[in-house]
Amino acid sequence: MSRGIPRSAGANLKARRLLLEAAASSLSVQRELLRRCRDDLVFFVDLFCWQVNPRHVGAEVGPFISYEFQRSAMLRTREWLRSGEDVLWEKSRYLGATWMMLFLQIHAA
Repeated sequence: MSRGIPRSAGANLKARRLLLEAAASSLSVQRELLRRCRDDLVFFVDLFCWQVNPRHVGAEVGPFISYEFQRSAMLRTREWLRSGEDVLWEKSRYLGATWMMLFLQIHAA
């Protein structure tokens, strides 16, 4: 579903800006974006979610653009949560787990 989302920071930011500009003057675009966000977790995360990274001094706030392992982890975790199963993530620092869990909660709301 979420194919074609730009993965480089510059292209992703441009896509985000173009989506927002298109939605600013079109109710039908707004509705379509809401539908896509509801139906496609990765579309929502990679085009509308932001993060704060304290390791990037002066540019801490930036777009969250998921890696393949993050997309897979979020989608699997969402299915586990929907099934009522317990979820255990083995992780190290700086892999985005906290952000991914926050995005999952926001998306489920």
